[in-house]
Amino acid sequence: MCSSDLLWLAKLVLLAVVGVVCLLILEVAVRVAMPYYNPRNQLTLHRNEDGVVLGFPLQTTRQGTPKGDYLTTTAINRHGYRDVKDYTEAGTNDIAVFGDSFSFGAGVEEVERYSNVLEGRLGVRVYNLATPAEDIRGYQRNLRSLERRGWRMRHVILGVCMENDLWDYD
Repeated sequence: MCSSDLLWLAKLVLLAVVGVVCLLILEVAVRVAMPYYNPRNQLTLHRNEDGVVLGFPLQTTRQGTPKGDYLTTTAINRHGYRDVKDYTEAGTNDIAVFGDSFSFGAGVEEVERYSNVLEGRLGVRVYNLATPAEDIRGYQRNLRSLERRGWRMRHVILGVCMENDLWDYD
């Protein structure tokens, strides 16, 4: 190799190192200056063995939007649902709420969800079993998954978001 080739190679290595360092600095700066984009502040979801979208058990995140539209705490229970109550303790006269992110309460504190407001007004326990990022088929998977685990409840409310839950399912 001649000296001009070595010089060219050294410049290329230096460029790569500077590029990696700049990306690392940018990553740290974005996480500090814009906490909404920090991965630790994002709700992590997964599909259980029945294909139901759930949160990871016992995770708590502080979520918001860059514009400041909302800043909420989202706590997931041991079953993967956003509810402080445990559905396995539900009685036959209690109510279960199924739905997507609207029923889940994306963007509002847990006490502000319609299921919690309904519980306060009716004086009956209401269990929120909503699964974000789902549609009618996902609600059906969720219900069947719970029934396979021995869950039985007579009163169910299905929260349907007209803009993204209803499709041509053929």
